[in-house]
Amino acid sequence: MLRTSILEFFLRGIPEALLFILAIYLLLNKSVKENKKLYIISSLIVSISMYLIRLLPIHFGVHTILTITVYIIVFVLINKIEINKAISYSIIVMMILSIGEFINLSILNSIFKSNINAILNNKLLKVILFYPSLIIFMGVILFIYKFNKNRQDICS
Repeated sequence: MLRTSILEFFLRGIPEALLFILAIYLLLNKSVKENKKLYIISSLIVSISMYLIRLLPIHFGVHTILTITVYIIVFVLINKIEINKAISYSIIVMMILSIGEFINLSILNSIFKSNINAILNNKLLKVILFYPSLIIFMGVILFIYKFNKNRQDICS
């Protein structure tokens, strides 16, 4: 099981869901301003779903598949995104998020060495020390967005 506390829900879950939905919007060149209500609703549904999925007695990794499924359903039903785009972008964005978390964990592991388990057991410290992975995630998404935008400007 991958238990998540209420503190982690508010300090990590909601911001992560907001960034994830924003990443899909950016990759689709869809305006958040024009779809603000859908953006907020989607983010709340996803963050609550992530919290509930992590409470389930399932093995590590299964929650990721279930979370991606929730993202796809939310994108298709609420945001009216084509299912093929919802599937591919959800997987791509989840991979980018996972790579950011891996980089962050590697850096933390090299700094704290054997104390990493103690850090992961402290909920507040865990949230604070894993915020750089969200920054890495957003940086990569913004880079991809700028790259796509520049490529579209050149082609037009």
